[in-house]
Amino acid sequence: MPPTVKRLMQMFAVKADLIDGEVPAEQLPEAGQQGPAGPQGEQGPQGDTGPQGAQGEQGPAGAAGVPGPAGPDLWTVIKLAEDFQTTSNANQDVTGFGFTPEASKTYLVFGYFGLQTATATVGARPGVKWPIAGLDLNIGRVEAPNSATAAALRFFGSSATANAASSGLADTTNNWYGTCDCLMKTNGSISGDFQVTLASETNGTAVTMKAGSVLMFREV
Repeated sequence: MPPTVKRLMQMFAVKADLIDGEVPAEQLPEAGQQGPAGPQGEQGPQGDTGPQGAQGEQGPAGAAGVPGPAGPDLWTVIKLAEDFQTTSNANQDVTGFGFTPEASKTYLVFGYFGLQTATATVGARPGVKWPIAGLDLNIGRVEAPNSATAAALRFFGSSATANAASSGLADTTNNWYGTCDCLMKTNGSISGDFQVTLASETNGTAVTMKAGSVLMFREV
């Protein structure tokens, strides 16, 4: 008998016995081998995006960076190294208290002067001497005290050397305030220096500009 027919007869016999409830376990047919897996089905549609989670806590601040180097100092500062004294009533150059401007530049200039006199009724007169040529603009003022509450002023528009005509200081023992502030614009023909000067009101009476006085300037 062919195997296939024999197998079918066994299945029919088992089926009949199952109907009658009389099939012994040993007569049950063996399970067949599992067939090959079918092809994978198409991917289903993507689901909706879920809600955004809660924001996390802010992290700690990072360490401070290393400070950068200091920028360049734009001011040139000249400190008077020693007392300058004169008894002349003509404007005298204060030693080491000036500078040579460059061509085609604009400068701001400030001066702060400590002043003394040998006689309280004789003024100490600070002033300015400008370069001799090559100025497109030279304006400024110089101030010196007449007393503890009044001052002499000199304003500049011309390049002639001039001073603040002080008529006295409050006393002969203290240092008294004098100052200058100027704006200077040079051209290509500049010649000479910007120079601080000092004169006595009365010829023969000593006046002094004190060490530590300051002249400062910068290009703008």
